[in-house]
Amino acid sequence: MLSDGSRTMSWSGANELLSVRRSIEGTSTTTTFAYDPSGSRVLKSGPSGTTRYISGAYEVEAGSDGSATVRNYLYDGSELIATIETSGSASGSLSGAPQTGTAETTIHFTHSDHLGSG
Repeated sequence: MLSDGSRTMSWSGANELLSVRRSIEGTSTTTTFAYDPSGSRVLKSGPSGTTRYISGAYEVEAGSDGSATVRNYLYDGSELIATIETSGSASGSLSGAPQTGTAETTIHFTHSDHLGSG
């Protein structure tokens, strides 16, 4: 366990961050993390919502307010070239009313300079 006064972090034996507890002005929040057997992070859950890391190229973030963001990372070999991000909110349920909502898609391109920095 490691603490800097406002945050307390706990780690696994495999040096994986398991949780971060923040205390600000008497209010404490905890964010937890989960990993697959190979050590890749698969889940982050905290007060603002839950993010599921599907693979190195795809993640889904569900906000506690009903919003959602899906990110798809596009690579050329090992180099990240773009991120497609779709954000929005939905109402209704799969078993009841039809789902309705809004979504916005943004594409962020990554360009490296001659030093290889993005």
